[in-house]
Amino acid sequence: MLSRLTESFALAYREWILSADADGDEKFDPPGYEVNTGGDPVYLTMDSPLIRAQGFLELKIFDNVFITGSVAFELGPTQEVTLTDDDTKTVTTMTIGAADVTAFIGVNGPYWTDLDGDHEVSWTDANGNRLTQEQAGSDDSVVDADETAELNDSAIGFHITDLDVGIVLMASIDPLDLGVYLAGKLNVESFGLVGIEGLTATGAFDIQLNAGFGLSGLEPSLAVVDFPASFSEAPALFDLLAGN
Repeated sequence: MLSRLTESFALAYREWILSADADGDEKFDPPGYEVNTGGDPVYLTMDSPLIRAQGFLELKIFDNVFITGSVAFELGPTQEVTLTDDDTKTVTTMTIGAADVTAFIGVNGPYWTDLDGDHEVSWTDANGNRLTQEQAGSDDSVVDADETAELNDSAIGFHITDLDVGIVLMASIDPLDLGVYLAGKLNVESFGLVGIEGLTATGAFDIQLNAGFGLSGLEPSLAVVDFPASFSEAPALFDLLAGN
């Protein structure tokens, strides 16, 4: 660390610099606790109770159920939220999310194979090379089985393609100002039956939910979390700009 500074500066501030290097590893670390890994260190920067896990899931049940997609789970941290009646509460949070989920139930599966490794249903040839929409011969933004090698047109069953879901459960941490709040959003780009001659069923849908129940003293409330007011970064940015 000292070797990177000019000689005069290093001599003048040597003791101060060395005292700032609390763990004596000869480098200034970012905020957090440094965990030695034998390679690049990992820094723990959490400032409240937290459990978090995320990854990519590939699930196969016998030869009839196939599920793939990115999933994430987080328990904590606490947040201050604004309700639709302008009341505020401090809550602990639990979130569950999934993105780019593809599922198939049937025979001759899987319906989707990720040939290009991008974790999304996309236009590719049999070698996993990406194709443009024009090259695939598609006239819309939906990837169909006859337009890509990633989808198996011999599969027979029910499929869900590109499901995204996010759910948050919040609970007030103040026993004198109780409240439980549930919100979520689910989007399915396409679903339907495949491979059944003479029978077709396709569609897409969106579901949104925002519900809550609070109790301050003996007064119940059905006010829900105002998410734009609670989490939007734009108002804080505008306030900062206005102050300057």
